Amino acid sequence: MSAKWAKARERIAWDSPVVVLGGEAKGADSSIANATLLKPDLVGRRRKCHVGEYVEIEWIEGLGERDLHAMANGPCMQPLRIYLPDGKITQDELSERERQQREDAGIP
Repeated sequence: MSAKWAKARERIAWDSPVVVLGGEAKGADSSIANATLLKPDLVGRRRKCHVGEYVEIEWIEGLGERDLHAMANGPCMQPLRIYLPDGKITQDELSERERQQREDAGIP
């Protein structure tokens, strides 16, 4: 997998494991991390990224050091949000589809 960019939700030390959800990175234990925060070349002496900063991440291929039981109990999913596969359908398209289905069924 190639490197990608994410927005830091908190201060994270460089080269640390992170969980990336919805384009936002948050520091995590290696048992649930799905990526690693990469250290930029020209960062100077700064040891951590800033909140809101766009940081480069590298996805962890395969299971890595992750523990499936820890992942199941971790912040992997927001229960009230539907996760959509990238490039397949947008949230707006899904909302329109659901609205049309309710209308077709006669549900206000």
